Amino acid sequence: MGVKLRRIVSVSLGLSLVFSSLGSVSAAADSSVKDYEGHWAQQQIESWLEKGWLKGFEDGSVKPNQSISRAEFVTLVNRFFEITKSQPVKFTDLPASGWVYEEFSKAVTQGYLKGYGDKVRPNDPVTRQEVAVIISILLKLEDPDPVVLDQFKDRDQIASWSESKVAGMVNLGAMKGYPNGNFAPLQAMTRAEAVAILESLNTPMGGGFHITQSGVFGSKDPAHLTGYESVTVSTYGVNLQNAVIYGDLLLDEGIGEGEVSLDNVTVKGKVFVKGGGVDSIHFKNSIIEQVVVQRKGGVVRLVTEGATQIKSIFVQTGAILNLGQGTTVSKVILDALTKVTGQGQLLSATVNDGAKGSSFEKKPDLLEGSQKDSITMPTPTVTPTVGAAAGGSSGGGGGSGGEAPTTTPTPTPTPTPTPVVNIPVVNEITLVQEAVYKYTNAASITVNLSKVSHAIRSQTDHAEYYFTTALEISPDMDKARGYFPFDMFVTFPIYPEHVKDYMTIILFDKNGAPIGFKTIKLDLNVKYTTLDMSMVTKYSEGVNITGASNSQYIQNSISIASAFVQQHPEVKYFTTTPNTAFYMLDPTKDFNVEHISSTVAYLNEVSKSYSAVEYSYESFDYDESPFYTQPNFEEEYMVLLYDSELKVLGYYQGKTNLTDQQKANNVGFKIGKLPAVDLLVLNDEAAVNWVYDRYIKLTDDQKNLIAGDFITKIVELKAKLLLLKQS
Repeated sequence: MGVKLRRIVSVSLGLSLVFSSLGSVSAAADSSVKDYEGHWAQQQIESWLEKGWLKGFEDGSVKPNQSISRAEFVTLVNRFFEITKSQPVKFTDLPASGWVYEEFSKAVTQGYLKGYGDKVRPNDPVTRQEVAVIISILLKLEDPDPVVLDQFKDRDQIASWSESKVAGMVNLGAMKGYPNGNFAPLQAMTRAEAVAILESLNTPMGGGFHITQSGVFGSKDPAHLTGYESVTVSTYGVNLQNAVIYGDLLLDEGIGEGEVSLDNVTVKGKVFVKGGGVDSIHFKNSIIEQVVVQRKGGVVRLVTEGATQIKSIFVQTGAILNLGQGTTVSKVILDALTKVTGQGQLLSATVNDGAKGSSFEKKPDLLEGSQKDSITMPTPTVTPTVGAAAGGSSGGGGGSGGEAPTTTPTPTPTPTPTPVVNIPVVNEITLVQEAVYKYTNAASITVNLSKVSHAIRSQTDHAEYYFTTALEISPDMDKARGYFPFDMFVTFPIYPEHVKDYMTIILFDKNGAPIGFKTIKLDLNVKYTTLDMSMVTKYSEGVNITGASNSQYIQNSISIASAFVQQHPEVKYFTTTPNTAFYMLDPTKDFNVEHISSTVAYLNEVSKSYSAVEYSYESFDYDESPFYTQPNFEEEYMVLLYDSELKVLGYYQGKTNLTDQQKANNVGFKIGKLPAVDLLVLNDEAAVNWVYDRYIKLTDDQKNLIAGDFITKIVELKAKLLLLKQS
């Protein structure tokens, strides 16, 4: 499920419910006991008390320095982010009923909390570094270089498992150190700190760079972006270009009815629009996490241009959204009357009560909300077709001559989507194809992205690729099947059918929009032979195979132990091939070294000083041979070991070592690949039975780690399949 952020008022009202449960009895905010006077969070506390968002104890105190337990903080977080889905969990110190169990179930399902082995410690105070991890995961913050933490005197006390998340929160400005120079990662979070952190997520950050005069700001060079902690714009006629804002951007009331433009700007925090009018706020070729429209006393117009990507727009006051062709907005939540124009892509729109009667020039892919049926759309144009009675060269239209022409309403046909062709070529993408990459029985290639400009790297989330026999002038999105996360150097196998062909690589941003591409001629010379089984050794140790999965693919790691390499100095290279890939080639053969030797795979040099690691991505999306058609399928690998002359010395064959959580994730992943229950047909029988068989083979503990909706789905699919076969 996606994490939702409510608009400011509803968020804070939710928090009042949480904090009223933390105190023994609520009391009026005007009590004479004010234990928060002079406190560093006095302003936030008073604001929340005045508006009724935070309530005190029966004596009127707030106890701002009182710590919050893990159970209380998890409850607060679930309400703040509107997390509702849950699955069964099992912890020895968590009763299997009650509100505490329910809140931790939601936390585990959402993925921001894992516990301490078989314990979850609900009554322990939540620490500052734990809070940093929780919020960072939910906000999907990038993991920055932890060097930012060097400013704190107690840097060495920040745990390795939390340091990147703490660094992300520090960069965001949501968490800071204390006056004594410490961050205090192990210190319990207080009520005041919880209020302040959540307040910072919904209000613009103060300080930072303040623009009070018209002009051009930022970097002149798109390849070298200017970085800002936060930015406030208080005048019109401002063009901010080639910049990264790590915190918030506030476009305040000083803009009036004027115009502000953002060109090639990334905002990792939020954009608060409190000024601007018909001249508009322009977003051009920019990446924006969230826009909040809060202009009082007028309508503001937002315009997206170029390749702009906006994750979410919250409209709390009247607005016009003009979405230009090629731009993408993942989600808009409308709480005020809004007009949405333009041919840009809008994936989801929620129309709430205050937005009744809003209009859309182009219907969103998903439309939700209490007022979704109140929206207006353009009326399709009707073209009259004039018949023979209208006269002209047709001779059959005689008669009275007074009859009206016959007309047939013809709706305007829906235009066929135009393939993306205007994607720029990124010449800096190169392939490493030196002599060392030309092998017998194996080949691999390295994509070198290190010379790609910083501007493009900062936007790129991942790359996809495909192979052709001819040079591609423009990329074909339907052919892109391979996937790898963005990194400076990425090595992966080249299969026999790819040799001496062209490879097209497409870069995508985090929203799936293409940024650039490059087609490169392959120059590999690979020979394939079959081995004599009697001439090679079968190793029983020295190789470790581990795996993990997410919603997109299963990732397995193959490592050669350095101790093994030291014992076998003759081993210089290794290749790996999953039996999934082998079965795709010929499912009738056994999985053995004789046949696998002619199957291309990874080939990496084995180091004597450290373990060599490679990765295999199994997406199970092969149309020609779906994974569920393989009766003997398991996550198993063949690892071939070579000498310096690329002669195979031996092999290792083994299954992936998975934790209970990973086994559950893998089965859940496969359940997610099955059709919805209401779309099930008998042709899906093989797929359902294949996955169901693997589900029932899990232990009860492993089943409890699968999301509840996945368990419901596979059980209902199996039940409906039986009904279909009986009917």
